[in-house]
Amino acid sequence: MQYYEAMQNTMGTSTVDQFARLYRVPGVGHCGGGQGNPNIDLVSKIANWVEEAKVPTSVMTYQTGSSNNVTASRPVYPYPAPGVAAP
Repeated sequence: MQYYEAMQNTMGTSTVDQFARLYRVPGVGHCGGGQGNPNIDLVSKIANWVEEAKVPTSVMTYQTGSSNNVTASRPVYPYPAPGVAAP
């Protein structure tokens, strides 16, 4: 978050918002693990942003079970919005 905030302070929030988003995913460790939903498809969001000018307003996180079925999902919103969303 310090790097992201430094970019905002140096370039201005409106400039950074043209090319970057930071998402905090509650309950997930830096390299995975934890109680949160560890899966997230950022590649599609980035492709839609770059190729179709669809700016992401949220991303969906999800958890899968042993048969790879989705067992939980939850949206997260760009920083500085809280990382916690209602279940």
